Amino acid sequence: MRVTYPPPAHPPAYPPPHYWAPPPPPVAPDGRLLADFGDRLVARIIDVAILTGVAMVVMLPVVGLVIWQTVQNPPEPGASLLDVVGPWLLMYAGLTLLAFAVSYLYEVEYCFRQGGRTVGKRVMKLRIVPLRPGAVYHRGFAVKRWLIMDVVSAFLPGFTYVDGLYQLGDKPYRQCLHDKYATTVVVKDPA
Repeated sequence: MRVTYPPPAHPPAYPPPHYWAPPPPPVAPDGRLLADFGDRLVARIIDVAILTGVAMVVMLPVVGLVIWQTVQNPPEPGASLLDVVGPWLLMYAGLTLLAFAVSYLYEVEYCFRQGGRTVGKRVMKLRIVPLRPGAVYHRGFAVKRWLIMDVVSAFLPGFTYVDGLYQLGDKPYRQCLHDKYATTVVVKDPA
């Protein structure tokens, strides 16, 4: 037995009054779609993996050399504390300066020459652009981002997390603290 229903008294309105539409995706001032948290996180993980790999190639032999020197020439009994830890402090200071130099070359020089894209951003199809429409991305933007993202984060424990998670609550441009300082945004860039 087939059941038939009478037609509605009036055609339904489209969309129905109770219909909820998702908000439009957030866009940069120039109209490009903003990068989301997941894409930026994966791009940063790729970039950190690259920087860590480069650092390990340089740092492991240096640490090995200092260990070898310490084993071959142990400190004399009664040696001052500086004689014991001095080589280690010098090694640490040198490696720290080297790490800053490598991160500067990658995050500033390489990113600037690639038009606002690191390897991680290229893989995730993202680009750093100035917040002001029509402005050209230059080295000054990259230096400001690097100062907050790498230098300040190196000296303030936990700041990396605060900086990266800040974008989750930032409206309307999803900026991290380093983006705020540099007046940049990260956008999706299919090119």
